[in-house]
Amino acid sequence: MRHTAPSHTGQSGEDSRVGRRDPPRLTGAKLGAAIVAWILGSVAIGGFTLLVARAAAPAWAANTNEIATVIVAEVYAILIIALVGFLGGAKNAFRALRVRLVPARAFVVAFGIFAVAVIVGNLAYALAGAGDALVKSYLLIGTDGGRLGVIGPVTTLLSVGRACVLAPIGEELLFRGAIYGWSRSRLSAWPAIVVNSVFWAAVSGGIGGSGGLLLIPMFMLNGFMLNWIRERTDSTVPGMALHMVHNIAVVIAVFLITGWR
Repeated sequence: MRHTAPSHTGQSGEDSRVGRRDPPRLTGAKLGAAIVAWILGSVAIGGFTLLVARAAAPAWAANTNEIATVIVAEVYAILIIALVGFLGGAKNAFRALRVRLVPARAFVVAFGIFAVAVIVGNLAYALAGAGDALVKSYLLIGTDGGRLGVIGPVTTLLSVGRACVLAPIGEELLFRGAIYGWSRSRLSAWPAIVVNSVFWAAVSGGIGGSGGLLLIPMFMLNGFMLNWIRERTDSTVPGMALHMVHNIAVVIAVFLITGWR
């Protein structure tokens, strides 16, 4: 693991660790502008969607679960668009956010380490007597906050697609790509990993409400592993793959257990 912040002085086109080209500088101004544009764009598009739905299909729009599913998917799509747009287009954004392929062995190691972390975390909850509460939180996540099973087939596909594909891509680009990349240019490796893991846990389990406060320790552990993998591989792609597989596994497991009822 590297122990000093990466150089962005432009004096060398190579990363001293393995001869990689330095990514474009991810400034706080660009990151802030992308986040602001994401928030404003989400509000605008969400409001427009609601108005159109109420005018064109008032009965459907009256179902808050249906309209919420569509708007949440739009929010994730706008996040990706905002990051790409404010970081200079797809090519520059992918470099800045470290969307780059890594050797297959890196994926194998990443999946193995992450799987062990998840198993250890679940066992820790069980030993602490919080196993039942943890299962309930997983059930809430695996049913998209209780929406799966009470929405139509089209919005069900949209919900599952957002949870299993769109959300992992958007969240990894934002947290491991943009926010971690920006903080890593100012902090050494371990402080950046720890700070971003705490932030991820606060947003996911606290502010974001995905499963409630109970899951904050689990989110912190998962965030720690995802940030560590991002640091080791210098890529957000393994994290995206892990995030997708994890979410797919949760959704499938919950469906098999409950039938989304």
